[in-house]
Amino acid sequence: MKRRQFDLIETPLEEGRTLIEASAGTGKTYTIAGIVLRLILEKDFLVKEILVTTYTELATEELRDRIRRLLRDTLTAFKFGSLSADQPNELITALLQRVDSNLALRRLDLALQTFDEAPIYTIHGFCQRMLQDHAFESAGLFDRELIRDQTHILGEIVDDFWRAHFYYGDPILAGLKDSDLKPQKLLNLLIGLTNNPTLVVEPDTGEQFEELTREYGDLSQTKDVSQEQLETTRERLVVCAQAKFLAWARAEMKRRKEGQNLLSFDDMLTRLHESLGGEGGAELAGRIRSQFKAALVDEFQDTDPIQYAIFARVYDGGGSVFFIGDPKQAIYGFRGADVFTYIDAAQSTPPAHQFTLGKNWRAEAGLVDAVNTVFSVRENPFVFEQIGFARAQAAGKADNTPLTLESVRRPPLQVWRALAAKPLTVPEADELLLRAVPGEIARLLNSNSRIGEEKVEPKHIAVLVRRNVEAQMMQEALTKAGIPSVLYAGANVFKSDEAHDLERILTAVVEPAHERLVKAALTTEMLGLTGEALEALTRDETAWEERLLRFQTYHLRWQERGFIQMLRSVVLQEKVRERLLSFPNGERRLTNLLHLAELLHGLCQESRLGMTGLLKRLGEQIRERNAAREEEYELRLERDEKAVRIVTVHRSKGLEYDIVFCPYTWRSKELKKDDDVIFHRDDRLTLDLDKSEDHRSAQRRERLAEELRLFYVALTRARHRCYFVCGSFRNADESAPGYLLGGGPNDPLTVPASVLENVAGIDLVDLTTITPEKFRPPPESNVSLSARSFDRSLDRSYGISSFTRLISGHAAEPATADEDALELEEAEPEVTVIAATSERTIFDFPRGMGPGTCLHHILEETTFSDLSQLGDTVSGRLRAFGIEEFENVVRQMIERVANVSLEKGMTLGGIDRRMQLPELEFYFPLGEVRREPLVKLLGDKRLQFQPLSGFMKGFIDLVFEHEGRFYLVDWKSNWLGPDPESYSLAAMETEMERKFYHLQLSIYTVALHRFLRGRRPGYEYDKHFGGSYYLFLRGIEPTRPDLGIYRKRLTLKFVQQLDLLLQSNP
Repeated sequence: MKRRQFDLIETPLEEGRTLIEASAGTGKTYTIAGIVLRLILEKDFLVKEILVTTYTELATEELRDRIRRLLRDTLTAFKFGSLSADQPNELITALLQRVDSNLALRRLDLALQTFDEAPIYTIHGFCQRMLQDHAFESAGLFDRELIRDQTHILGEIVDDFWRAHFYYGDPILAGLKDSDLKPQKLLNLLIGLTNNPTLVVEPDTGEQFEELTREYGDLSQTKDVSQEQLETTRERLVVCAQAKFLAWARAEMKRRKEGQNLLSFDDMLTRLHESLGGEGGAELAGRIRSQFKAALVDEFQDTDPIQYAIFARVYDGGGSVFFIGDPKQAIYGFRGADVFTYIDAAQSTPPAHQFTLGKNWRAEAGLVDAVNTVFSVRENPFVFEQIGFARAQAAGKADNTPLTLESVRRPPLQVWRALAAKPLTVPEADELLLRAVPGEIARLLNSNSRIGEEKVEPKHIAVLVRRNVEAQMMQEALTKAGIPSVLYAGANVFKSDEAHDLERILTAVVEPAHERLVKAALTTEMLGLTGEALEALTRDETAWEERLLRFQTYHLRWQERGFIQMLRSVVLQEKVRERLLSFPNGERRLTNLLHLAELLHGLCQESRLGMTGLLKRLGEQIRERNAAREEEYELRLERDEKAVRIVTVHRSKGLEYDIVFCPYTWRSKELKKDDDVIFHRDDRLTLDLDKSEDHRSAQRRERLAEELRLFYVALTRARHRCYFVCGSFRNADESAPGYLLGGGPNDPLTVPASVLENVAGIDLVDLTTITPEKFRPPPESNVSLSARSFDRSLDRSYGISSFTRLISGHAAEPATADEDALELEEAEPEVTVIAATSERTIFDFPRGMGPGTCLHHILEETTFSDLSQLGDTVSGRLRAFGIEEFENVVRQMIERVANVSLEKGMTLGGIDRRMQLPELEFYFPLGEVRREPLVKLLGDKRLQFQPLSGFMKGFIDLVFEHEGRFYLVDWKSNWLGPDPESYSLAAMETEMERKFYHLQLSIYTVALHRFLRGRRPGYEYDKHFGGSYYLFLRGIEPTRPDLGIYRKRLTLKFVQQLDLLLQSNP
């Protein structure tokens, strides 16, 4: 079906579904931003009412930036009535003419002011937000833990199934372990199931497992049974076991995660999908639809059936939803994306609401036409007739700065052909390509090649590969040719050579007395000893002892100072940095080492791993076949300035480069006999455990279709020139070029890509004629380097201050909510375990910062008006701090605090929880505060601090309201004596004076005064501020309210004077 062009200026934005097919380079992101702009101006939607979802966090940031910039540019245009001459924009020009200026200014200004509320999410982020916002409707728990990696859960499920059926089962059944039924196989099946929750598994014969087990057992005991019959039954039993496992695992996985209150990213999708389809789903859909009047789904070709069903259920009842994507670029099937979902959505969308973006803004006109030609040779260039190909029209933007070679524009599409009579093997092909690609890049760099007026440099060139191993081989080949390059591949840093080297070094550090381990460490490339050098070293007894002593020193440093300090010593003393940088790919190696150091240091900190624990974790990561694909584990860029980019095709999607090499387009992923057979039946993804040949043929067809989509993505990344390879390679007829252009060994066309001969814009080049060449970089100009001199002064008084800093003169800010109250307590022994020698009282409770912090946590979590949960709170916190046998003592103390009269019968237990605010954190601006004025106001000459400014930070333990007046409370665990009488007013006054608590109380009063002044209409200090209570917890006794409670209400004049003194400068 031929779709109409989507006109961003004129096409109406109607309710219901709208499908926009955005081919490569056609301005999809700008179109999304333009639709958001029109919805705000024409439909009067608030920015928070327009939902935008896309595939990755990086894409959300790009969309957020592009939308904000377009809104800002449009607002500027409406303010001045026109656009600047150097920034033409047809959309904004049209809106200036048809939207009322006053309305536009008001709507755009509001949109920009509230842009932080713009709901621009990944699809998983959107589902997570909906589950949180509508927890009751979705029947979800509030405190579910989100897990990035569920591999350990999957492994446990596989292990439990395996143990239940094979370790302790019938010995005949256990014999199946030698077949295709292995734990790793079951794990792979389960991973596929988690990636595709709607996967249909056939045959569904799991219930026949026990019956077939008995049959197989009987046949095994029968003497005259044929081997063929036994093998057939065995294969059926394996299929039944797999089916039984998947049926059980699907339910077991859900049960376990619910039991542990865990939620994975994919679970967020299924939870929301189930909620929308269950009881109350229509109401939930209505709530989401009223919250988001319009939705724009970016990269729609990469969605799956569940994601599509979510938006369909929400917006089939009204509102506007725009599905924007390109089925020709659906290449993330391995992540669960399903191009058949796009096809289904297209078939369900009225033809009048289906559009296309057909103008290519990225590439030169000649390159656009050449790519059009390549994909127009076959009637169905993407195998399935539902995915058509419409020729793109070039906007000509890239032609303003064309690529020229020796001042001549040459064909932008270069087709390298292998014309061998016998199909080339993979090693033969690699040898050719690893010579040809660096040679051609070197020729471009060495010659007078320009993009516009700019000389072609390595940074203008990208090499697209399919696999990480291809990326590594290509980087090595480029390095040999003297061409700088950088990897943008998703390889795991734990699979690098540096990880293996580091493991050997750490093993030697853990066991420095084990000479064999030390020798293994010394012969790594990081430490650099050759076999001859090691032999010479071991013969020199003094030198060898010195080396062993070094490793013992590293061992001690790890014990005493931690992992990262030890590794820093190794790197410095063994000159690891210099040695790694001496290699041709030294920056890559050093980057990997520093990356590993950071990751291992993080593991030490998070999991509190010791030497053996960290070494074990490192080994597991290195040898784990299905290691979690965490982004933090992916190789980092060693540099990206002036270097050729080596990128996988999957990572290149959405990016563009001036010159692109696609050397591995001839290669296809060969299906093996043991591979799972996964295909679509009636647009539903299906796993055939029987592996029938018909279904395998369907899988091959779908695999070929994906190869073609990858080929399209690769060819459309280039702005000015693109190279791809085809020809007589092994299995090349199953590749994308082989399907489109012929020339594979089984193809009737004998000459590869002969259909492209004499086509304008395309050069056909014999791959074997490309000769190697080395890059000759231009000589660098001599630049005299000198360090810049710092001639300014730093205002060291500016920063975040606290009560602690005022009384100590130190610059450190409090790190926790309790530090103000606890940091300056005298150094008293912290007792964590008390032996029971007599009946304990609160006066025996341990002293010091740790026990004080424990009491603060308990009081913060206590609801004084309802002490029914107090026992659990107290026992849990005391156990966490290692304090034993004080549960009853602390509980009774809390009860006394709740019931003691603070003033005229007012108790904390009598105040509603809603009227209490524990741990009120405050920041307020400070002017320049000097010692002399503060000493004069407070009358305390002991204060010693340097002038300070910036912000004052602190925590008030408790603020509560009673009868329209506000009070603050501070808990004090100070030990003043062994009986209640030690906490008299005079004793507390002495402690308040000694510990500077009067200053703390004054700062807290000013903070609460400012808070209430800004929050409560008609606030007056004398009318609304009740006062301050410092509760010395050990001395609280309800029958003696004069003990343990220090009461103070500062005068309005004093508060105003201190407030003025602390005010920020005008």
